[in-house]
Amino acid sequence: MALELRLPAIADVLSTLGCLEAACVLRRVDRVRALLRAGFLPLVHFPHLLHIASTPISFMPLPVCAQTQALVRSAMMPWAPARHALFGPQFRKTIFFLHVLRTRCDRDDQSSSSNHLPHLPVEMWHHIMSFMLRKDYTASNKTAPTANAE
Repeated sequence: MALELRLPAIADVLSTLGCLEAACVLRRVDRVRALLRAGFLPLVHFPHLLHIASTPISFMPLPVCAQTQALVRSAMMPWAPARHALFGPQFRKTIFFLHVLRTRCDRDDQSSSSNHLPHLPVEMWHHIMSFMLRKDYTASNKTAPTANAE
């Protein structure tokens, strides 16, 4: 009987959330990781998503999941090689392209007698790449799906 009373409340809450938010509410860390990797953005800002992942929900007996919290915290941070898998496919392709460009620039500089461009170490390229924004490399259709659209 108690579960029957909670089901409409759960359904109402989940129907208003996007895929990422619903996965955080349900404490499904693998689903959150897969959605981030697919390029989904939260319907809300990442700090609110962290709040969703960190707050116990009165009508659901799921404890707060430290793994989900850690994953959302990592996703809030700028790009770094260690967090590469938390970004969408278009973002990862752009990073790959920049690495190919870096390699080609280094090779061309070594083969030519006069250096046209200064050599930048890999760490500097990574620092430059960390300024890229996730939202600029996400298709607009990756932000709107709701939990009941899955």
